[in-house]
Amino acid sequence: MRKIWLIIKREYVTRVRTKAFLWGTIALPLLTIGVFAFQIIMSTRQLDHTLKLAILDDNGGLAASITRRLTGKLPSGEPTFQVVKTVSQPASEEQSREELLDQIRKGELDGYLVVPKDAAGGTSVEFHTKNPGNITIKGSINRAVSDAVVAERLGKWGVRA
Repeated sequence: MRKIWLIIKREYVTRVRTKAFLWGTIALPLLTIGVFAFQIIMSTRQLDHTLKLAILDDNGGLAASITRRLTGKLPSGEPTFQVVKTVSQPASEEQSREELLDQIRKGELDGYLVVPKDAAGGTSVEFHTKNPGNITIKGSINRAVSDAVVAERLGKWGVRA
């Protein structure tokens, strides 16, 4: 029995002293923690400028309601969002999307929102931006769209929201 413990001890020590063991037990967990910390920091950092948005509204009536509900403020007191362009019921949605993407690439816009015809019926709204990582921005836009859709649904039933 004593020889078995000596063999186990020797095998354990030879495994522990390898570089792969050290990387696996120390460096890789630290690297994993670092990656998650970086993602959290990048997604929760504060904006320092007003975001210029465009709304591509196939519905025809939600753009104004969404714009009114985008009311956040930056720490400097400036508005978080500025809707600089609204395209209501475009003739060619694909062409309008391409134009808006070009404006994002040029830096004229920070993002655009696509409101489908049946947004009040439950079809999801799309948000396109160059920097999709900020959870706070998505949450604010999501709330504004949800509130506008609820207001439109209630309006159809004659209830004022």
